[in-house]
Amino acid sequence: MQAYELVCRLDPDDLRSREQLGVVYGNIGSLDAAAQSLTQLLAVYRRQAAQVAKSLGQVYVRQQQYTTALEVFDQALHDMPDDVELYQDKGDVLEQLHRYVEADQVIAQAMARFGEQAPLLAAKGRIGLMLGNTEQAQVLLSKALTLAPDDANCHAALGQVHARNGDRVAAQAALQRAVQLQPDQHQWYAQLAAVHEQLDDIDAAIVSLRRAVALAPHVAEYPRGLSRLLERRGDSDEAVQVIRTALTHASDTKHLHSALAGLLWQRGD
Repeated sequence: MQAYELVCRLDPDDLRSREQLGVVYGNIGSLDAAAQSLTQLLAVYRRQAAQVAKSLGQVYVRQQQYTTALEVFDQALHDMPDDVELYQDKGDVLEQLHRYVEADQVIAQAMARFGEQAPLLAAKGRIGLMLGNTEQAQVLLSKALTLAPDDANCHAALGQVHARNGDRVAAQAALQRAVQLQPDQHQWYAQLAAVHEQLDDIDAAIVSLRRAVALAPHVAEYPRGLSRLLERRGDSDEAVQVIRTALTHASDTKHLHSALAGLLWQRGD
């Protein structure tokens, strides 16, 4: 028994030793000690199961099975309520499901429990943006960036806030910083291209949309936008080629065929 007690003190997560200790306590009639040991064992099992559930939920997110991921995260939070990342994961899934009010409530709970951490401030700011509260979103995102100045998601979200507020120069700067920090996010390049175009910088818009197309050739709206900008700049041959190339990659080709037909008609082909 003393050996099991020593092992459990040295390694509280040693499940086998803790189980055997509980059995030994029970066999010698120390029922309170047995109950305590086995209760602690159950808590460890639950925490380990919650860790597995957290990983499983993250896999479901990558598979875009958001409803299933939400169910798994809920169960994991029940058994591991002191994991701040689980709150973030649940909030992110609710965002993906467009359940922004619920997402805001989850992040608010996390902030009440863990304080104003940069990822939580950023999440609440993004959700505020989705709920149309751009003023609150700007305050929260700016505060998050004081704590984590290299958070690409914060810069991207702040760029969207600036764009909605009509501050295109600030939006451009924020989105440029976002893609500099994390250059694999095609949607940020598309947003940056839109801001460039609003600032009448067509060449820069084309550069950004080229990058978006390269990162996500299956998204039909990117080559359509790039083709339109190229046509606007006078590069009609390349505009046609962009659409033809996109037809071999994009998942939705209906609007691409329409765009190609329009370009060819303008050229008289």
